[in-house]
Amino acid sequence: MEAHKNKILFTCPMSNIMPIIRPVGNSCNLKCAYCYYNSSNQTFGHTGIISDEALKKFISQFIDLSGEKVTFVWHGGEPLLAGIDFYKRVVELENLYKRPEQTILNDIQTNGTLINEDWASFFKENDFHIGMSLDGIQCCHDHFRKNQNSDGSFSRVIAAIELLRKHDLEPGILQTVTKYSLPYIEDNFDYFVEVLKFKKWAVNVYNDIGNTNPLMKGQSLSNEDYFYLYRKLFDLWMERNDPSLEI
Repeated sequence: MEAHKNKILFTCPMSNIMPIIRPVGNSCNLKCAYCYYNSSNQTFGHTGIISDEALKKFISQFIDLSGEKVTFVWHGGEPLLAGIDFYKRVVELENLYKRPEQTILNDIQTNGTLINEDWASFFKENDFHIGMSLDGIQCCHDHFRKNQNSDGSFSRVIAAIELLRKHDLEPGILQTVTKYSLPYIEDNFDYFVEVLKFKKWAVNVYNDIGNTNPLMKGQSLSNEDYFYLYRKLFDLWMERNDPSLEI
């Protein structure tokens, strides 16, 4: 009886609770300066991949507790390090446990550098939504988003966007704005809209409360920076006069 009550409380009135699953923990093939896992060991394999037993238990129980719409968010670190067979297993388990009236959605947040033809085909076939990080033009992106060898990741991210679009997939874009990239607001806006033809992206403002990251000293935006950023984006948006453009 108690378990039944808990189930009702969980699914009503808010049925669309989205769990964030990190199948490889904080492991990543990049070493971005502003990442909150930067100071930890991000070498792939040090934490391993979530076991099939744990995956099966979580997916089955979460689907059982959920309403008609079920969303799983796959995050990291870099979730693609788990491998394509892992996500084939995810889809298999979702199809096994979902009820006839349920719709299963999968969102995956990736740095994009591992996406190839196989991944793009898999995402398209299984209706995955892909979120990717891109901080703007190359100097803004590569300044903080580097791989383990301190090389920039910009060119591989752009190649991934082009590959996904070839498969009729449009990734969601997350742009992090720092003190370094603040002067490039207009350049980055024009690049997103005019060159990459984005109609939508999200802006993440960097703010290291307590200055805990020595690699990002002086990169947090002040209140004045916030005001300047949002006013400038609003003015640029108004100049385009395009109601389909969303930031």
